[in-house]
Amino acid sequence: WGNNDLTNNLFNDIRMFPKPKGMRWATFDRKRAELSAMEMAYWQAFSPVVDRITGVIERKTGKAARGIGLTL
Repeated sequence: WGNNDLTNNLFNDIRMFPKPKGMRWATFDRKRAELSAMEMAYWQAFSPVVDRITGVIERKTGKAARGIGLTL
């Protein structure tokens, strides 16, 4: 994809990626679809890890809040 601000930022959606100069539209669409499938597989596999991390954070912040008399 080259050195492009849109492609270097992991928070950007792949639909925003510009087509590289010289690449055919069919190739670009195929590669973008492959990338989308890989991203979906990654997030499906990584989702339990994120849930565990955020669960720990929620438990710790809830405990800290209760310690000072707040309810979240």
